Amino acid sequence: MRANYIIQFLKEKGFRLTETRQSVAVWLEKNKGIFSAAQIMAENKSLDKVSVYRTLELLARYDIIHPVQIIDDGQYYEVHEPKHHHHVMCVRCKDNQCVPCAVKEQKIKGFSRIHHTVFLTGICSLCRSCN
Repeated sequence: MRANYIIQFLKEKGFRLTETRQSVAVWLEKNKGIFSAAQIMAENKSLDKVSVYRTLELLARYDIIHPVQIIDDGQYYEVHEPKHHHHVMCVRCKDNQCVPCAVKEQKIKGFSRIHHTVFLTGICSLCRSCN
């Protein structure tokens, strides 16, 4: 359970459990794939925009989530999952799917928590059939 994990992590680090932090943790539990702050706020209009962005920055700083791609001037993130993967996103409807990663985990002297991102775009079958 990601929400419980994120909430527990924040408590252990001594962070206050604000309404925004709890709401973001619960939202991340319910939604899979890549996401943006705008998507979180669209489903919970009572959340303060600045607080959502600060919460995402906090989670990224502690490597719970990481930035994936900037799309339409918005930063997209993903929650770290046990198995590394990439994404393909429809350029029309923004639907996205996970794509397995064939790159072996890199170990580079002097570095830790190394990440790489491959982001594929295309037109999904649903959008293609609407033309």
